[in-house]
Amino acid sequence: MSLAQLSGISGPLVEDKPARLTVTAVFCELRPAFLSKGQVGQHYRAIARNGRVLLASAWPLDALAGRTVQLQVTIWHRRILPADPPEPYGILLGVWREPTNSISKVTYRAIVAAAPAPDGKLHLDLGGLRVLTLVEAS
Repeated sequence: MSLAQLSGISGPLVEDKPARLTVTAVFCELRPAFLSKGQVGQHYRAIARNGRVLLASAWPLDALAGRTVQLQVTIWHRRILPADPPEPYGILLGVWREPTNSISKVTYRAIVAAAPAPDGKLHLDLGGLRVLTLVEAS
C-alpha cells in the first residue's frame, strides 16, 4: 500500500512514492493541531485531533517550532485485538534530528492552516479544520 492510497493525505510528494517519504522540513507551531501524549522512553508522542495522524518526535511538541528536522511520513499500522494482524489505520510522522551529512536538495516549510496552501507539495488533514501543508522554502 502506498501513501497516496490513504485518505487525508495528498499532493505531488506522495503521488509516486511507496509507503515512506523522507524530507527535510522547518516546522511551525503544531500545538493547536496536535494533542501531546507524553514521553515514551526518550521520544515524545502526539496525536492529531482527528485521531488518524500520530507524531513521534525526538523533541516535545513545544520545542518543534522553527526547528529544521528530518520528517518521515509513513503508514501507521494498528491492530485492534492482540491476535489481529496489523492493518493500515492512519499516518505516522517521524520527526528526527537531521543527519549532519545530509545534503537535501529541497527544504520544506510546514504550515498549519484552515485550508491547504495552493503551492503545497504535501497536504495532511489533521482534523479540527486544520491542514498541515509542506511548501518549498525559499
